[in-house]
Amino acid sequence: MPKPPPKKATAPKVKKTKLNLQLRQIMGDAYSFVLSEKFTDQINAVTLESLMAEQINLVEGSEGVTAIRRNKKDALDHLTTQLETAAAQIKKVPPKDFEIEADERMADPNKPNQANTPLSGSS
Repeated sequence: MPKPPPKKATAPKVKKTKLNLQLRQIMGDAYSFVLSEKFTDQINAVTLESLMAEQINLVEGSEGVTAIRRNKKDALDHLTTQLETAAAQIKKVPPKDFEIEADERMADPNKPNQANTPLSGSS
């Protein structure tokens, strides 16, 4: 009967490393499986009705919404009120206050010249 070939001797450190890698791979596979099941359940829970309800809630708001986090409707109402107030204040200002006074500044020698180019005829 022929003699079997001699087995290679493997160091205990090599065996420990292989076992460590196998255990890590098994644990990683198990963790991935659990997370994928959880993700699938979350995706299955999303329906058209839930998405529509979420959007309606953004527009109309719900109970317990604070002034810090306004819904879209309240935010638009607040913005409209501010815009109307600003427009009313602007209407009170006489139109002369909105005129540009560049020509007057150029004519007055005491005011600094703000123009990029000199006036025609000036040296």
